[in-house]
Amino acid sequence: TCPDIEMMNGKKIILTAFLLMITSAVFSEDISPSDISSEKLKKENTETAEKQPEVLPSGFMNVRLGQNMNELEDSLTENSYFDYRGRPDVDMRISNERNLIECSGFSYIKKGYFQFYEKKLIVITILIDENELDFYSFYVNFEKKYGKPHSLNPDGVYWENDDISLSLEKPLSVKYVDKKAFEEIKEKSASKETRQKILKGDFIDSF
Repeated sequence: TCPDIEMMNGKKIILTAFLLMITSAVFSEDISPSDISSEKLKKENTETAEKQPEVLPSGFMNVRLGQNMNELEDSLTENSYFDYRGRPDVDMRISNERNLIECSGFSYIKKGYFQFYEKKLIVITILIDENELDFYSFYVNFEKKYGKPHSLNPDGVYWENDDISLSLEKPLSVKYVDKKAFEEIKEKSASKETRQKILKGDFIDSF
C-alpha cells in the first residue's frame, strides 16, 4: 500500500542520511588539517633530503684545471672577465716544472693567478673586488650549491672531493686546486728536503 511504500522510502532516506553522517565523521577524523600539514612537511623534508649538492667545479667558467698553456691563453682571451693581452702578461718560473701566470681582470675580478705544474694548470686563484662583492655572499651561494664546507678557519672556508679543492679565502678570493698534482708537489718537496739534509750531514761528516 501507499502508506507502507512511503514509510519504507522515509526509512531509506533516514538510513542514507545516517550513513552520510558516519562517513563524514570518519573522514574528518582520518584527515584533519594537522595531518595535511604533517604530510606536506614530510614531503618537503624528503625533497630537501633528496636534493644533492652539486659537483665541485674544476674552474671558473671556461678556465679549467688541467689545461695546458695554449688552452689557458685561449680561455683568457675569450673570457670577458680577464684582460689578457698576450703571452704572457707576467710569467714567473717557480722551478723547472712550475710556472705562474698573472693576469689582470675586468668588472668584479681584480686579478687572476694561474699556476702550472708539468705544463698543466693545477691552481687557479681569482681575486675578487671587495668594493663590489663580499665574502658572506659568496659563502651563502657556495654552501647552497656545494653543501656544508669540509673545513673552515679564520683564513677561509674549504670544500673538497677526491680530485678538487675549492676554497673561499679572506679577504676575498676563490681558489681551485688539483689535489693530486698538489700532493705530488708536496711529496717531491719533502723528498728533496730529506735529500738535502742527508747531503749536509754527509758534508759535515767529511771533516
